[in-house]
Amino acid sequence: MNIGPWHRPRGYRVAPRTVGEIRAVAQRARVLLGVTGPELDLDMVSLLENKLRKHGIHFHIVSPDQLPGDAARIEPETGRLLITEPAYDSIHERDPNFQLLIPHELAHLALEHVVTFARTNTGDAHSALEDSEVQADVFSHEFVMPVHQVKRRCQTVDDIARVFNVPKKDARIRAGVLRGDGILILG
Repeated sequence: MNIGPWHRPRGYRVAPRTVGEIRAVAQRARVLLGVTGPELDLDMVSLLENKLRKHGIHFHIVSPDQLPGDAARIEPETGRLLITEPAYDSIHERDPNFQLLIPHELAHLALEHVVTFARTNTGDAHSALEDSEVQADVFSHEFVMPVHQVKRRCQTVDDIARVFNVPKKDARIRAGVLRGDGILILG
């Protein structure tokens, strides 16, 4: 099964989850972190610097050479979030390209993605919903762009991008998933 634009696995094989299961975990995470208010565009600085810390998730700013090819990485075993200096600055600048970064990394904790020898990427084919990175992407979309808020505030893909401060590519993916689930028809 392919979800959205994810036609092949990018991460590690993990226990399969449906979009509905991931949606429920994202909704519980929003409640736990206290991001259930009327604001639509989540304050990622507050999430990173305040809300996560209250739950034992601490971030460390690192140079890009410490995370080659990544803007951030979570260490599920320690609850430590590593974030590169440029990514941290971009979050503070409210760059839409970084709006999903922290929720994506949070997903690896919330979905209990721990790499074990049994689950390392052996090259064996696995479905999109068995892929740690696809699951984290789905979680970040559910966390940042909850169904009820998209339904209430958005008529088009451009509305989703604007209202939630996300890249248009991610707004298109979100609209496509919601259309596929029969939840939303957007213009």
